[in-house]
Amino acid sequence: MKILFIALLSFYFSSSVFAQKLEGEWTGYFKSKGSHIETKYSIKFLHENGKTYAVTRTDLQDGTYNYFIICKAHVTVNSAKQKIILKEYESITKNTPIEFKECFQKHTLWFTSKNRIEYLEGNWISFGNKMNCGNGTTKLQRESKNSAAHQY
Repeated sequence: MKILFIALLSFYFSSSVFAQKLEGEWTGYFKSKGSHIETKYSIKFLHENGKTYAVTRTDLQDGTYNYFIICKAHVTVNSAKQKIILKEYESITKNTPIEFKECFQKHTLWFTSKNRIEYLEGNWISFGNKMNCGNGTTKLQRESKNSAAHQY
């Protein structure tokens, strides 16, 4: 019984530590399958009371107009696989045309790090609404929190 308790406790703390490691803003893009267009995308992870959630921002261009959508997202963290599943579920604010149809996304991302740059890369699919907006890839990055200490 003690061993099971210790194993569960260590799993909880390792998940919590990995989730806290994600905190902050990640910027990059997503692309739809078969397209060369990179849509600017950012995620801000927040960690409170043992839970991780996110706010996402998608920036869209239509000719000379710039639009954005900011959404709330649920986050599931698998620290053992360094994997994150993010599911957008509600738009907070937007400046899109009235006829614009929202398309929430589910992103499955893996964490990697190289030369003080941290990456979240993976795939996305349409999520949570009846509209199929496709699928594709996601690539985000940020400088490591520790990199500022190494810059002189």
